[in-house]
Amino acid sequence: MQDLYDIHAPKKATNLSINSDLLLKTVVSVMSTGTSKGAV
Repeated sequence: MQDLYDIHAPKKATNLSINSDLLLKTVVSVMSTGTSKGAV
């Protein structure tokens, strides 16, 4: 089986933007369940 990623690839920072709607749903989910296991 082929690797999903190159472990020898150079390390570099990645800019990650999160959709505000998804972020809000995640926060509400965490607050309502009291745990972070349901969060993605």
